[in-house]
Amino acid sequence: MNHQLFQHFGKFSLVGAITTILYFVISNLLIFFKVASPIMSSTIAYALLIIVSFWGHAEFTFSIGRKNSLQLKKFFLISIIGIIVSNLIILLVVNILSLSPFIGVAVVTASIPIINFFALKFWVFK
Repeated sequence: MNHQLFQHFGKFSLVGAITTILYFVISNLLIFFKVASPIMSSTIAYALLIIVSFWGHAEFTFSIGRKNSLQLKKFFLISIIGIIVSNLIILLVVNILSLSPFIGVAVVTASIPIINFFALKFWVFK
């Protein structure tokens, strides 16, 4: 593996950590101030952060010069696929394998960021 791949993954992780913290804060503020239900609060925060995450990865992680609508559409698609795959993993682990949901969350936490990283690097921002 080359140095640039590790550098991109480090930056990817930093952007991910920042957006995760922002998600936590925004969701909880919306819930605390009764702006929306917990599910809607989570959805609003996640949707807002798709744009923040796109910008962070485009500008910082992969340092692409010119962004375009096709990249944003691909990024959005990757985000939606990530949610679907995460939910399917939890469903499989809990309902089919009868394991703890914490194991499902661990599998999602370990796998989805890696899948997303390679999808962004080699498809969205190639």
